[in-house]
Amino acid sequence: LCVPFYLNLIVSGGFVEENINDENNFRNLIWERIICLKDKCKKYGVLQSDVRNTVERIVFERASRFVVGVDSDIVDSDILEALKSEEIIVESRNKIRLKYDIFEDICFEHYFDKAFDLCKGKYKTFYDEIENLGRCVYRRYQIWISNKMFIQVNRDKFLYSLTFSDEIPQSWKRQTEIGIVKSRFCDNYFEEQGSEILE
Repeated sequence: LCVPFYLNLIVSGGFVEENINDENNFRNLIWERIICLKDKCKKYGVLQSDVRNTVERIVFERASRFVVGVDSDIVDSDILEALKSEEIIVESRNKIRLKYDIFEDICFEHYFDKAFDLCKGKYKTFYDEIENLGRCVYRRYQIWISNKMFIQVNRDKFLYSLTFSDEIPQSWKRQTEIGIVKSRFCDNYFEEQGSEILE
């Protein structure tokens, strides 16, 4: 949480009084309160669920089409104004995108979390769902895996099950391994799971 970007969000987003336990917890706060405008929707006369759906549409359409931005006319004008006013999106030549790549990463993480919870251990269902987004999903999946390693409980249960399950397609197992290796917590994971990995 000592990253300058996070420190700026803590101060500017009014999180100074929040009990932020870890980076994952903070990224959830960023998703709800900053990106989806939880405390500001009323000010703009919009619903948070509509803002969330709009943000997801912008992110997923931009990523799946590999374009710099999406047409601003696909967004309700009130939501567009709210997102621009709160500096969540930027617009250039009638094309919009989220202002920061990290906002898009957090949007993907939220989507993956929801899809993973809904699959209830049926991993093929989860991977089939996220594959619908196309090739753009792989790098974002790796980031999601890397960020799951922040917390030991995730490393012990969640990542262990993904790494050692026979139900996971080999291509996704490989993407999981890449995400683990890219994490700054990969040393912890290999220390904790070393004997299982060697078997």
